[in-house]
Amino acid sequence: MNHYSQPCDHMLEALNSSRCSLSSFAGRIKDSNSIRSLAKVATPNSDFLIVTEPHVDLTPLQHQHQELWVIVEPKSEGDIAALPTSPNIFLLVKLVAENQQKSLTRTLLGMAPADNRLRRLEVRDCALTEVQLQEMLVELQHAGLRTIFTNQQIHAGPSRVLTMREKNYALILTDEPPLPPQAEHSRHVASEPPKSPASLPAAPAVGGENLCPLASSCGDLDAVYRSLYALNVVLPHALRFVMEKTCVDKPPEVTYLDYCLTRYTQKNCSELLSYLWRNSYLVETLKKCNCEEFDVRLFDAQPLIELVSLFLSRLLTMFNGGTDKVDPTTKDEDYKNLLNLIGEVRRLRTIVHINLMEDPTKLVGVPDRITEIAYELISKAAELHRVPDAEAKRVKEACRALCDKYSDVRVDDDAFAAYYVVKENLESRVDVEFEKVFDERCVSIYESPTHRRDQPFQHHFSSRCQQYQFDELLKYKIWGKGKLHGVFIHFMCRDTKSCSFSDVIEQNFPEACSKIGTNNVEYALKRLHPLILVDGYDEANATSSVVVDEMVYKFHEFPCKIVITTRPEADSSQRNISGREGVEFTESLILPFALKRSNFGELLMTLDS
Repeated sequence: MNHYSQPCDHMLEALNSSRCSLSSFAGRIKDSNSIRSLAKVATPNSDFLIVTEPHVDLTPLQHQHQELWVIVEPKSEGDIAALPTSPNIFLLVKLVAENQQKSLTRTLLGMAPADNRLRRLEVRDCALTEVQLQEMLVELQHAGLRTIFTNQQIHAGPSRVLTMREKNYALILTDEPPLPPQAEHSRHVASEPPKSPASLPAAPAVGGENLCPLASSCGDLDAVYRSLYALNVVLPHALRFVMEKTCVDKPPEVTYLDYCLTRYTQKNCSELLSYLWRNSYLVETLKKCNCEEFDVRLFDAQPLIELVSLFLSRLLTMFNGGTDKVDPTTKDEDYKNLLNLIGEVRRLRTIVHINLMEDPTKLVGVPDRITEIAYELISKAAELHRVPDAEAKRVKEACRALCDKYSDVRVDDDAFAAYYVVKENLESRVDVEFEKVFDERCVSIYESPTHRRDQPFQHHFSSRCQQYQFDELLKYKIWGKGKLHGVFIHFMCRDTKSCSFSDVIEQNFPEACSKIGTNNVEYALKRLHPLILVDGYDEANATSSVVVDEMVYKFHEFPCKIVITTRPEADSSQRNISGREGVEFTESLILPFALKRSNFGELLMTLDS
């Protein structure tokens, strides 16, 4: 049952007089009598997600639930009913205004169960500052409120405010009081919004002087910088021209996404739209009216490359065949030539990203070929779409001007440090013995982003063998075919030192963190398509489980892959990662909130929006 936009008290009253029973419920309840009615019709071990008010007494559900999610808004006056005692109660307070610190504190303390234990405590859509939350956390911890990991095990480490996403926080309450903000280095860094490395003040670490060196004077690294410049500055100008001419019939005020949707109603292109929705970052890019507004992801023009390839290979063949815009006798050959050029760009991009760390000398000549391809793309698109020679010449001259500007490009300390993130990471991979990490382990692979908001990560693969070997199949599943993961992040769940994702970053990238700061390394990681290895998830302790939780929330909107290993199920005595008995491994609840296939997904999506 799921009726959350309006109170459903009257429905519960009607059910109470019937012979119906419920095994799960999600909805809004305003009256304590309705809770008693719900308890009468609910079967033992039911799942509840109840949007209610703090004064409503939920005690009748104490022995009826398997999981009880309670969602309220803060209350400044009036009665507040304590929650029932249970290790499986999740309390979420939402819509907290700037002036409601006292109301929020009052609500949380008033709803605290008799044993002062909550399975999870979250604050959503919260306008309070972190200082205000820290002050409130001190008061809650002093009053004895605690959050538990499993059963009655209290979370470890100092009490802390964990930023899950903007204005959404998890409150971790332990037996230790929170550290002062100025002394809690990892928490302080993690709380700051990540800045682009370009926004940092210039530092002389590269050149040794205040004037940063020219990229062309950096020896072997000149080929690296020149290749990245050709890929990410020169080539996109040509790609946008191809895109613009490909969609020449698009009205200026219409977004590229609406253009696709309009064409979808006219032609059968469901395959194209399905591909777009599976790749949500492309959807966001298409919400532009002008292709000049298409953003190139930091360090990597791959989204723009894929977008142009997508339109050439699918949109053109479905939309323009047989029209008078393209000569039907030359269409197939010209399309094929354009696609071949895009294919070569993909290969060159892979060569650049492999050799920029392994052997930069192999990149000599690559920038020139990328530039040549940019010119060829302009010529082919101009010929195919009958663009005037003068216009095509202007676009080529613009690309040439961009090439000439490379001689003036200087490499500041931030750009070098961002480059060093990848370099340092590649060197650290050598020390990871992957055969030992994956052998005799169950492996589950998730990828982001996905088009389903109730399933932030798409589940791609699960091994079912009791003893799984690190063979070619598993290598393919992890690393993929043609998908180059810029960085590799390794987190061992048995780690007892990491209290936040910032700690994990500092362990994986110590030198980069010392150069540009942990928050800026995090900014770069989100844009480098990372592969995150969560090693031994079934052995996670109370603290490391929160780190994984934070990691998932931070990356759920960015292209990445998460690989989770566990011991074979028969030997997993410490923790059942599925979250409940009888759930298959492929349906595992990797996190209690973020990755589970929830029966309450629709309601939770509504609360997010």
